[in-house]
Amino acid sequence: MKEEEKGNKQAVNKIVLLSVALIAVIVIAAVVIVFGMNNKKENEEVSNEAVETAVPVPQETVSPEEEQYTRAAEYEAQYDYQNAAGIYLSLGDYKDSKEKYMACLYNQANGLYQEEKYVEAKTVLEPIKDGYNASNLYSMCDSKIKEVNKYEKAKKYYDEGEYSKAKKILKEIKEYAPAKKLLKKTNNRIENMPPGKPDIGEFYDTTPNYGDGTSYTVEWEPVSGARGYEWEASETIQNLDEEPYYWSGDTLDTFFEVSASDSVIVTFKVRAYKYIGGNKKYGPWSRTVYCYLN
Repeated sequence: MKEEEKGNKQAVNKIVLLSVALIAVIVIAAVVIVFGMNNKKENEEVSNEAVETAVPVPQETVSPEEEQYTRAAEYEAQYDYQNAAGIYLSLGDYKDSKEKYMACLYNQANGLYQEEKYVEAKTVLEPIKDGYNASNLYSMCDSKIKEVNKYEKAKKYYDEGEYSKAKKILKEIKEYAPAKKLLKKTNNRIENMPPGKPDIGEFYDTTPNYGDGTSYTVEWEPVSGARGYEWEASETIQNLDEEPYYWSGDTLDTFFEVSASDSVIVTFKVRAYKYIGGNKKYGPWSRTVYCYLN
């Protein structure tokens, strides 16, 4: 009897366990079904939104002129004034293209001017030199071109050792930075080089009685930078076989006078000097000139 009751009890327990398991399976199936339906709904909504987004929206038509104008503006914003000006010019009267064209040329020329490319800047300004306030910049370019040409000429003289000629030109354009620098070098060369060769003339009669042939004078041009002059002279009596008599001296004048009562031949030459480092520095002798005293 006890064994029968025990068997019945085990059978009941099995039925309960099977029932619980069945209920669990049903609940899980229901959850899966509900989740699947929700997921499908969400996918359908996303799909619908994608379809709606993919529908093309009509856009406004942009004219070729507007496209070109926009492109020119982009070049201008990038400081590419040359390309911008070319496009603005091609657009003619479209919007403010003419004003934009002139502004780009001016800005391009101004940039070239700042780079010291004066010829290029002047060329760019040619179409607008009488308008858009470009005349002033055009004149500035013209002045700078003249300065550069003068500078190149002075530089040539400097390279050839013609320092006085170079200095004369450089003083005219001393506000031009390269010229100012070269002028300083030129002055330094002049200060530390010997004086030049005197340009001497011929003896001429300066006799007080107008022509008795006893007094003669010779002159020479002042030498740039000279502090004085050294001269040498000789005297020889005509028709006599004698050694010449020599004498010399210094002078601050640029002339020399000789007189005698006898018939003599006088020779004369002169050279300039200056002080460099506290010492006398002599230049080359002039040519020798002759005087015949009756």
